[in-house]
Amino acid sequence: MADSLTLTGWLIMAMGLYSAAAGFGMAFSPERFQRMFADIEASPGINFITGLLVFSIGTAILLVHPSSARWPEILVAIMGWGALVEGLLFLAVPNVMWAIARPFLKANTRLWGIIALLLGIALVVFGWCEVRNSTVTLV
Repeated sequence: MADSLTLTGWLIMAMGLYSAAAGFGMAFSPERFQRMFADIEASPGINFITGLLVFSIGTAILLVHPSSARWPEILVAIMGWGALVEGLLFLAVPNVMWAIARPFLKANTRLWGIIALLLGIALVVFGWCEVRNSTVTLV
């Protein structure tokens, strides 16, 4: 079990791994990601499942993660709230979600993939430093 400091680091690393993996796929297989986004947008069922999953992840992060004035905790809270709101948008008004996302998806998938990959790597490194500098280890 992790204490609040290591939990913050592990959550940042998990979000970084997600961002890096998705970014890698977008950067090196942009056509596949374009097709995937088109499939998700076209299917009301997949939109609902996506919303439910993203909402659940955001809610779980907010429920288990303590909040404090340290900026790493604030970063995790922002990511949790972002996922919660994104999930609600997918559930309630998917057309609004896609209207927001579509310009980014069509602009340059490869570029956004590289940005996500680099951001993910930075988050993994930062999360690792957060865990490593913690005085408590996983038990």
